[in-house]
Amino acid sequence: MKPFYTFVLVHLLFLTSICYSQTIWYVSPNGDGKNDLLDFSFLSTKENPKLLIVDRFGKTVFKDHGENNFIWNGKQPTGSALPSTTYWYRLEWKEANAENTASLQGAILLKSK
Repeated sequence: MKPFYTFVLVHLLFLTSICYSQTIWYVSPNGDGKNDLLDFSFLSTKENPKLLIVDRFGKTVFKDHGENNFIWNGKQPTGSALPSTTYWYRLEWKEANAENTASLQGAILLKSK
């Protein structure tokens, strides 16, 4: 019996880990103190951070480069309410001493009043 070998080639560009203490599946900006905000304020410690939230058509409903401390209240920047539906977020930032941009994306359900 011939021996067999398994080769694993791993090309690792960079490794980024983040700790996000709460998993929030929805935002309900009704003022009850529960899930009123989507809080990505940890981005404020990163280099060149960006937050983008879009609707199902890809229209930008919120973007932040630090002006709002990466916190979304479920409303448009004008303060007007958005319809209850699913929105998609994308976070981008650079880690110190990293060449590439790190990113995180996902979906969030907005439950308006």
